Amino acid sequence: MADGVGAYVLWDGAFTALTYDALPLPSAPALYEVGFGTFSKAFGLPGLRFGWCVAPPALLTECVRIRDHTTLHVSPFVELLALGVLDNAQAFIRPRLEQAATGRATVREWAAAHPDLVSLAAPAGGVTAFPRLKGLGDTDEFCDELFQKRGVLVIPGSCVGHPQHVRDGFGGRAEPLTEGLDRPADALTQARR
Repeated sequence: MADGVGAYVLWDGAFTALTYDALPLPSAPALYEVGFGTFSKAFGLPGLRFGWCVAPPALLTECVRIRDHTTLHVSPFVELLALGVLDNAQAFIRPRLEQAATGRATVREWAAAHPDLVSLAAPAGGVTAFPRLKGLGDTDEFCDELFQKRGVLVIPGSCVGHPQHVRDGFGGRAEPLTEGLDRPADALTQARR
């Protein structure tokens, strides 16, 4: 379809290596003409502000030109660190994957403990879940109140055309996640009374 209109499909491979019950996703060039990667997600190194692009040579030339207009420079030291990280990729990815798998299990346990409140298709990769909140036709107001009154930030599903759902991140530490899941469950229970 992209070829038919002279467009490219851009593949953001930030979570390509964070899969749970299957092998990591294929590399971008195997699927699409243009792929991006970053050290910020699966590698757990957002401070490096470093990534890569795989694309046809003519497009890469244009990407470099655009980068030169939007980025002052990339430090040679950061480039050296990036090469070292790539040479030892699994040492960086493995802890992120383990932490994410623990978070995913926590979200699955939470959903299983509250079948009257939520339904969840467990994500196969990445660090976000997209549970449906039962009994709510639209989660916008619920998400706003959850943030304002209980200090929990989830994104309403209306942002992506599914208003009964919320986007919930689980890639961080276990303790805040557990507390962050208890608060919406309590709020949903109270909303039904």
